[in-house]
Amino acid sequence: MSTFMEWAVYCLVSYPDVQAKAAEQIADKVGTRTISLQDESQLPYVSALIQVSIKFIMLNCPNSI
Repeated sequence: MSTFMEWAVYCLVSYPDVQAKAAEQIADKVGTRTISLQDESQLPYVSALIQVSIKFIMLNCPNSI
């Protein structure tokens, strides 16, 4: 799990436009409350970002998960 978080943070820092779009979608759909699994259907960009991050890690760090 820590490897996933490290890569996710690295990717978000490396691509500020992606980070901004994800943050904007969360702010628009969720607001200030805590995000829950029920919000996934309202956050397609964030959901896709998580899925791509997992695939990226599995391809590049197969022993980390």
